[in-house]
Amino acid sequence: MTIVFWIAYAIYLLIQVFIAYRYVSTDNKLYFKSLLVSNIVFAVYVLADEAFGIGVPYLIRCLVIVAMFLHTYFGYFKDLYTRSQIFDRYLHVYGCFAYALFFYSLFTRIFKASVSPAPFAALMVAFTGMAAGGVFEIIEYFIDKGMPVKTQRSLKDTDVDLICDAIGSAAAGIAAWIFML
Repeated sequence: MTIVFWIAYAIYLLIQVFIAYRYVSTDNKLYFKSLLVSNIVFAVYVLADEAFGIGVPYLIRCLVIVAMFLHTYFGYFKDLYTRSQIFDRYLHVYGCFAYALFFYSLFTRIFKASVSPAPFAALMVAFTGMAAGGVFEIIEYFIDKGMPVKTQRSLKDTDVDLICDAIGSAAAGIAAWIFML
């Protein structure tokens, strides 16, 4: 699985460079900043994982790469955030699924913590995803305050996003219980 991750990550980065070039050439600073920040944060994690041997499973890392690809390529580059009413919902479900597993794995490995029995660990995975989704909504709120482009259309949009986050997080908890714990 190691080689699959590195191949997927290399292909992902090549696509991100192409998208970044398009954003720069069209003077799309907002999307370029979003792409840059998310990729730098993940690259720092990848380097830290290699340097310190954190050991988040490669499959979970690949799930995160897919979530970031869907966000930058389909959401921004193909403009599905504005052209589709359901794309954002599905991405919230999938994104929270991926990030719940990722952050739970990251935290348990960094802090050498374990939660047992398995049903409680599954709940922790779900709660981790819900917390990540809530933090993301708070970040969207602050971005809206300072940017001309509004990422949150209304309070209903935020509420539905949080419901989708909860669905994805619950699915991650169930998947963790069945396959990981």
